[in-house]
Amino acid sequence: MHRDVRHFRQEIAITYQLNEGVFEKRRFASAVAAAGLAVAEALASITMTAAPADALRRR
Repeated sequence: MHRDVRHFRQEIAITYQLNEGVFEKRRFASAVAAAGLAVAEALASITMTAAPADALRRR
């Protein structure tokens, strides 16, 4: 019985570590996506301010 409990605890610990690793990867990916979005918004705002308003209306 004791061996089963120990084995079960080890499985829980391994599962927790795997889930923690997946969570870290997802958090990193969302941070990269947020940074990419910020760069895209900055470039869009630069492009919008650099282009004259009437040139934008012609498109």
